[in-house]
Amino acid sequence: MEKKCLIISYHFFPSNGVGAKRYNLFSKYFSNKFNTVNILTIKEKYLPEKDETLVYGGEIYRTRYFPRYQDNEKIITKIINRIILRVFPIDRYSAWIIPALVKGIKIVRKNKINTIIVTGPPFSPFLTAYLLSFIFKIDLIIDYQDPWVLADDYDVSWFKRRYTWFFEKLLLKNAKYVIFNTQTALNKYFKQKLKFAIENKSFVIPNPYLCEERAEPLYLEKNKKVIIYAGNFYGNRRLKYIFKPLKHLFNNGELNNKVSIHVFGKIHEEDADLIKELNLSKIITEHKWTNYSLLASYMKGADILYLSQGDDHRDCVPYKLTDYLTIRKPILAVTSFNSATYDLMQEVDCGIAVDMDDTNSIYNALKELLIDERNFSFAGTEKYSLKNTAEYYYKIIIS
Repeated sequence: MEKKCLIISYHFFPSNGVGAKRYNLFSKYFSNKFNTVNILTIKEKYLPEKDETLVYGGEIYRTRYFPRYQDNEKIITKIINRIILRVFPIDRYSAWIIPALVKGIKIVRKNKINTIIVTGPPFSPFLTAYLLSFIFKIDLIIDYQDPWVLADDYDVSWFKRRYTWFFEKLLLKNAKYVIFNTQTALNKYFKQKLKFAIENKSFVIPNPYLCEERAEPLYLEKNKKVIIYAGNFYGNRRLKYIFKPLKHLFNNGELNNKVSIHVFGKIHEEDADLIKELNLSKIITEHKWTNYSLLASYMKGADILYLSQGDDHRDCVPYKLTDYLTIRKPILAVTSFNSATYDLMQEVDCGIAVDMDDTNSIYNALKELLIDERNFSFAGTEKYSLKNTAEYYYKIIIS
C-alpha cells in the first residue's frame, strides 16, 4: 500500500523556532519517499519570526484559531491567558484542536491519508491526531520532541494533571508507533509506569542535521577567538556559566582579552547583570535575529560554538546541538552529567561537555579550546545526518 502521510505540527516552516526544525527536515526527506506528504499547521501570521531560507517538503495546509495565548502586558490579554490556562483541556494551544480537526478531516478525505504523524510540544495537537485516527481507522505515529509526562509546565492543577495523564495513556495504547528523540526520554517513560503502553512499538530517532549544507565562513572578528551562541535563553540556559572562568583566564594573562562572545538572540537579564558586574561588556555583543543561512556562515567562522542546558530539559538534546553538528566547529556544552546532551557529547567527537556546576572543569575546557586549540575528528556525527535518521524513520513507517 502506498503511504500517504499527514504530519500535524503546530510549529513548521517558515518558523525559525526549534520546534519546527525536526519536521522541516523530515518532511523534506519524506516528500521524496511517499506518494503524499501533507502538513497541517497554523497560519503564518501567528509566527513571531520567519525564515524563508529553511528547507521543507510536502504540501502545507494552514488554519487559524482563537483565542490564542499571547505574551504582552495588556489587561485583556492577561485575562484571556488566565482563562486559557485554567479552562482549556490540554495546554495553552488547545483552541487549535477543533480548527485542526475540521481541516484534518477534509485533508484525510481529499487525499486518502492512511498514516498520521503528530509531534509536540505543544501536546494539544495529539488530541486532534487521535480523533482523526479514530474516526478514519488509520495508523497513528506519535513523535515526542520533549516528553509530555515529564513536562512540569503543563501541571496546572492536580485534576488537570490526572486527566491529561489518562489521555496520554489512551493515546499511547492506540498509537502504532511511539518515537522519542533520545534514549534518556524513552527510559524515563518506562520508569513512569508507561512501559505497558509503548513496549515493542517505541523507537529512538534523534534530531537530524542537514549534512548537505556547507556554509562558507564569515568572520565576525579575525584577530580574536570568537565564541558564538545562537538561540534563546530560557529555563536554566545561560551564558553566565563561562563568565568567571573566562575572567580567570584573563586575569592569569593566558588570553590577553583576545576573545569575543557573539550572541544571536536576546541576552537574559541575569546574564546582563553579571556582565556588568564582571566588566565583560567589551567582549560580548548581542545581535538581532538573522536568517539561518547567514547565521550558519557566522558559526562556520567561529572558534567555539557554545551551548548550555540545565536540568529542566535534560531528557532531550537541544536542537541547537544538532545544528552545530552541521557546522563541524568545536562545541562547548555546559550541561549536567545526567543529561542526554552529555551522553551525545561522549558518543561524538565534536567538542567538550562539562558539568554546569563545576567552574574548574569549565575553566579547563575553555583553556583546551581557546589556548591549546584542541582538534576534533567529528567521528560519529554521521549517525545524526538527515539521510541516516530519516531513512531509519521511513523504514519504521512502512513496516
